Amino acid sequence: MLVALKGKHIHLSEAVQTYVDGLAEATISKYHLHPIEMHAHFDKDPHGLFIFSLVAHMAKAWTTRVSGEDRDAYKAIDGAFAHLAAQIRQHKKRDVDHQRHHDNHHFEDKVKRADSLTF
Repeated sequence: MLVALKGKHIHLSEAVQTYVDGLAEATISKYHLHPIEMHAHFDKDPHGLFIFSLVAHMAKAWTTRVSGEDRDAYKAIDGAFAHLAAQIRQHKKRDVDHQRHHDNHHFEDKVKRADSLTF
């Protein structure tokens, strides 16, 4: 899966593109995701900070936006992907909790219906 990477006020080398693609693949495979598309913007502000922003459109109509800032370009990328990993963990935890609640509620309904039946 390739990330569409664009630079503003900065020239992006092949090494940066490869680094971003590698981190995206590692994050996706670690959390077993099915992203639809990922867009990244790399910018350098006048004060020397590198700003890396990433928008990821995931399956099940879930979109997340993360960013990282640092004076080192690779640290900015790492910070954004660390934020992405944290958001994915939180999303998966909510999804699993929702499924557990739904399954328990569904099971309780079956038990109530079974108790109300008389033979």
